[in-house]
Amino acid sequence: MHDNIQSLLHKRDIIYTGLLDFDIIGFTDTWLDKYIPTSDLLFNAFHQPIRKDRPDSHGGAAI
Repeated sequence: MHDNIQSLLHKRDIIYTGLLDFDIIGFTDTWLDKYIPTSDLLFNAFHQPIRKDRPDSHGGAAI
């Protein structure tokens, strides 16, 4: 499953309820940066995310 999420942190609860039917998920436009720890992005039953944050901007990062 892929979703252009436009700010992952503010939608975590809503997203999680829809994830249980998928084995692999990907998000773009997460708006993550180095100040948001990976531990804040963990979902039960999923592996730790692989991040590709943009180093100098707040939009467009993917996990």
